[in-house]
Amino acid sequence: MKKQNRETIHFIQESIQGKRHYIVFLSLLQVLLGLTTVGIAYLLRYVIQGLNTKNGDLFYPSLIVLSCFALATVAFHLIYRFLYEYAYSELENAYKKRLYDDILSSPYEEIKNKHEEDWINRFSNDCSVVTTNILSIFPSLSRMVVQLVSALVLIIISYPLFGLILIPITFVLILFTYLMRKRLKKLHVMFQEEDGRLKIFYSESLQGLSIIHSFVKQDLFKNPDLHSGYKQYGGL
Repeated sequence: MKKQNRETIHFIQESIQGKRHYIVFLSLLQVLLGLTTVGIAYLLRYVIQGLNTKNGDLFYPSLIVLSCFALATVAFHLIYRFLYEYAYSELENAYKKRLYDDILSSPYEEIKNKHEEDWINRFSNDCSVVTTNILSIFPSLSRMVVQLVSALVLIIISYPLFGLILIPITFVLILFTYLMRKRLKKLHVMFQEEDGRLKIFYSESLQGLSIIHSFVKQDLFKNPDLHSGYKQYGGL
C-alpha cells in the first residue's frame, strides 16, 4: 500500500509539472475565501449587537465592513471558478493525451485485454476524476484548515471555555476522518469499476440490437404471418 501511495504521489508530481501554479493560485483563493467566510460570521455578531442595542457607532461601521467582505467573497468566487475551469480543461486534456499516447505505444495484446468501453470510460470518467481531485484536494484542504484555525481562535477569544472544549473534539474528528479515509478510498475504486462495467453492459446491449433486428427480419421472411405484429411494435 505504501509503495502504491508513493507511486501515486510520484505520478501526480510528474503530471502537474508546468501546471503547479494553478494549484497554488487555487489554494490561495480558497484560503482567502475561508478567511472572508469566517470574517463575515464574526462581523455579523457586531451587526446584530449594534442593531439590538440601537448603537449606530457599532452598527454602521460593522455593516460597511461586512458588505466589503461579502463583495470580496463574490469576487474571489468568480476568479476561482474562472481559474478552475481553465486549469481543469488544460489538465484533463493533458491526461487524455498521455493516456492516448500510452495506448498507441503499448502492445496490441495488452490493449485488447480490456474492453473498448473500458478504455472510453478511462478517457471520460477516470481522467475527469483524477483532474478534479488534483485541482480540489489541496485547495479545499487549505481552506478547511484556515477556516478551522481562524474560527477556533475567534471562539477562544470570545468564549474561552467553549473553545477549550472544542479543541479535543476537533482532534477526534480529524482522527475519525483519517481512519475512514482508507475505507472510503476502497469504496470509491469499487464504484468506479462497477460504473465501468455498467457502461460496457449498456454498450454491448445497444450494439446487439442490430443483430437481434437482423434475426427478426430473417424470421419475417420465413413466416409472413408475423408482419402485422412486427409493424405494431414499430418494425420495418
